[in-house]
Amino acid sequence: MLGEAQDMSLPVLVEYVRGDLTESRHHGSIAIAHADGGMLFEVGATEAPVYPRSSVKLLQAMPLVESGGADRFEFSDYELALCCASHSGEPRHVETARGILKRIGLGADNLACGVQWPSGEEDIAAMGKAGETPTRAHNNCSGKHSGMLAFAMHAGFDPVGYEHRDHPVQKAIQEVMTDVFGIDMADAPCGLDGCSLPTLAVPLKNLARGFARLTGDGGIAVERRAAADRLMKTCMREPHAVGGTGKFDTEVMRAFGGRVFLKYGAEAVQVIVFPKLKIAAAVKIGDGAVRATEVVAAAIISRFAVETAEDHEFMEQRERPAVLSRTGAVAGHLQPVAPLTQALRGI
Repeated sequence: MLGEAQDMSLPVLVEYVRGDLTESRHHGSIAIAHADGGMLFEVGATEAPVYPRSSVKLLQAMPLVESGGADRFEFSDYELALCCASHSGEPRHVETARGILKRIGLGADNLACGVQWPSGEEDIAAMGKAGETPTRAHNNCSGKHSGMLAFAMHAGFDPVGYEHRDHPVQKAIQEVMTDVFGIDMADAPCGLDGCSLPTLAVPLKNLARGFARLTGDGGIAVERRAAADRLMKTCMREPHAVGGTGKFDTEVMRAFGGRVFLKYGAEAVQVIVFPKLKIAAAVKIGDGAVRATEVVAAAIISRFAVETAEDHEFMEQRERPAVLSRTGAVAGHLQPVAPLTQALRGI
């Protein structure tokens, strides 16, 4: 039954099948909540705090929208979506981040995220051929950082040190998270994210409940819900900005046209929102394997968003993705464990 695990702490959610054997297993936790605050489904350690990492970038962009900074600097949908992104460092991503910075009177050297190569081999090769080296604008978090700098400039804050927890930019984000998650984030465990920003831990069930509440009719101020709605819609309209070519979040949001908002976080965290249903889910895989997070996310999306045969075919390929050999032959596949799919059908 779901809940039995080899390590006796977290349930097995995903298995990797090769030939006649299950070769590997991934353990994890899932929380699914409704906008009224009620929990629809929980399995695993949903009350244990986890670092949400990049899954909360939408919340980190909310002060920019709520303050009027996004309107003052005339952010396009693509630019706003980039503020919520973990992008691939493709040319459009990089140029968009540079455009934001130029408009607010700053440059890539003002970003605290560090230098990073693009994630795509073709983009790396093109840069190498042109004799180019990566900058901070190529960092997958450059959009988020550019948005934070725009908020600082709009609010009259010194942009220097915006990445530190005691800076007004981070304090504003902490206030948003406290309101959305319903817990005092000032007392939350704090780690350092890969892009040098603080990452504040939150129980998985609060992560799901908070995003669900943002789609509801009460409990959170209407202005805050409007800002979240605006950001979700821009991400769903411009999914390429959020990830990039071939990325799971990008491809799913593109396929479902406004029915699903997705945002992954490092170490196998995933937030999934169904705005029209007023439901949100949060997933954490114990070993940090993103391949397993995507399979679980696909199973949840299949339960709540699939409406057509085309939807079903699209998600089937992601719920049970093939693993290929070096020659392109199918060597195995990943799949959600049967008890999980049965449990989701019962919601």
